[in-house]
Amino acid sequence: MTRVLGRAVGLAGLWLSLALTLVPRVEAQNENRSNAGGDELSALLATRDPRALSLLEKRFAEATEPLAKRQAALMLVAFGAPDRTYYDFLAEPAARAIADTRPFPLGFDEQGQLVPKVLTDEFRQWCTARGFDPDAEASDAIYGSALDVVTLAHAGDPRSKELFLRGLDSPNPMIAQASATGLARLGAKDAIPTLLAKIEKSPAAVAQALAVALASFDDPRSALAEKYLGSHELFLEIQRQASAERARGSQIP
Repeated sequence: MTRVLGRAVGLAGLWLSLALTLVPRVEAQNENRSNAGGDELSALLATRDPRALSLLEKRFAEATEPLAKRQAALMLVAFGAPDRTYYDFLAEPAARAIADTRPFPLGFDEQGQLVPKVLTDEFRQWCTARGFDPDAEASDAIYGSALDVVTLAHAGDPRSKELFLRGLDSPNPMIAQASATGLARLGAKDAIPTLLAKIEKSPAAVAQALAVALASFDDPRSALAEKYLGSHELFLEIQRQASAERARGSQIP
């Protein structure tokens, strides 16, 4: 899917790189552990053995690196850990990101395509008025806040539905797309009309990014995504991968 989706340029490709690089799939994690000589947790996760829960909790408690702690919490939530601590660990920063009203750092050209590496005047003025460093704020908006929502989307927890619905209205299209993906992973078909309305009023690059999520739904209306993806082959590949993920629903994202 990575190779095919790489053709979805702009925001869709940027979101995908975040998801694949910073929120690795459990298959890759398991492969790395196996290559390292085997790992008890990997074996327990593969069979969804309840004993994995205590090992994951231990990993979360002992993690000192933010990414490692985030990944441990992600696996715990996906595994169905009853302690709400782990869900809150993911949901609270995602909720702050979704509530963030700062303007998106980058703009769009006349064709609705993302203009890279050029901060908008609106964003610079917003930063100046608050004494913020524009480059640092831009990095956080694109790679920080968005990642919080990407992670929560990968957890696939139904408690996140209302957050994701609010996230569709975020001024940050990265957050909007991560929210759309979260809704698709939850199978929240009642959100499709809202998602379609968002797509129709968005710049072309944003519409394409959101259409990746729309195409992932198991619903006839997902076919409307093809218009914005610009490729029947791409649409079919997204559908195929989404169907495969649903079939692997018992696995950790």
